[in-house]
Amino acid sequence: MLLLREPRWIASRRDQTGARSPRARGAVTTPSGAGLRNATGFLTDPQGIRRSNLTNSFGFYTFNNVPAGITYTISVRLNRYRFAAQQRLINGDTTVNFIGLE
Repeated sequence: MLLLREPRWIASRRDQTGARSPRARGAVTTPSGAGLRNATGFLTDPQGIRRSNLTNSFGFYTFNNVPAGITYTISVRLNRYRFAAQQRLINGDTTVNFIGLE
């Protein structure tokens, strides 16, 4: 399995028509709604190529420049909490939130 870490500074790319590439983003929270920082988010395509990113201090994550028309598995890992992986077809900006279970 290939693991790619996405730089936080990367800007969304635009295609030849000027449209911005889709992104997958969301929040990682406790059951009470508090954001969980430094959780590792994973975006995995059907071939098993995995990108990772950390949540910010408010529990938000973003994967920029996600190729459209593909179903991805999005998952999160953080000690002390369990998260159910979710599958989403990305055709435009997509929000996927996670609530941690202790």
